[in-house]
Amino acid sequence: GMPGPAPGLAGMPGPAPGLAGMPGPAQVPQRSSGTAPGASPEAVEHLQEELGDLLFQVFFHAVLAAEEGWFDMADVARGVHDKLVGRHPHVFGDAVAHTPEQVAARWEVLKQAEKGRTSVFEGIPAALPALALAAKLQRKAESIGVTLPDLAGRLHQVAAAAGRLPASPSASGETLEAAPATIAAVGEALFALADAARRVGVDPESALRTASTRFRAEVEALERRPAGAPPAAAPQAPPAPGPGPDPGAGAGVGSGGHLAAGSVPGGAPRQIDPPTDLNR
Repeated sequence: GMPGPAPGLAGMPGPAPGLAGMPGPAQVPQRSSGTAPGASPEAVEHLQEELGDLLFQVFFHAVLAAEEGWFDMADVARGVHDKLVGRHPHVFGDAVAHTPEQVAARWEVLKQAEKGRTSVFEGIPAALPALALAAKLQRKAESIGVTLPDLAGRLHQVAAAAGRLPASPSASGETLEAAPATIAAVGEALFALADAARRVGVDPESALRTASTRFRAEVEALERRPAGAPPAAAPQAPPAPGPGPDPGAGAGVGSGGHLAAGSVPGGAPRQIDPPTDLNR
């Protein structure tokens, strides 16, 4: 049957002092920048359901931990309570913070002191996927006041690094044959592009995964084409930037996808040059 309340649940600490009357967005910078203007009933219902799933996981693992004598639900609640109060002195103390950036910087300083770390990068897993690692390092560095190039600067770096790539591919196309200078240029371009993506509100890891999934679907659609079917239509030129839906959303073969015009089943599809033509 369903386990009963986690040991100590009845003795959980209450809300952080003053949490019930927490200051509004005007007094709490990080709340004002992340508060949605409104939500549909469907979205609210979905959020409630997701929070319930999350709460069950917390409760369930706290029960298992309590059975092993490690900690219980009250310990979990007390820990997050203490962290909330300790890392928000501008809310629960006398410190002053006027912007989300100031809040984030203080959070990192307090976190370092609390955990006895000597660098803001300590605790970041080196095994993170490369794009996710780049974005996290950039975000952490910026949170402690390190000045990074702006969006225009990052895009310039992408173009400059791409311009250092060889004019022709390696004989076999194997990555192991690339010269160190070529590897460095590709790394610099990807690192700068990851930061550019972050600055326009895009998670580079998710964006690349979406593009990879789209490419896979395009090739699989090509493989399903019956023998003798006419070749794929030529990709359309990307629309001019402007408001409205993402121009790349849902695009596939023949609509600005990753396959070249004329790709046919059994052939060797080639990748078309990007619109910016940075590789030339």
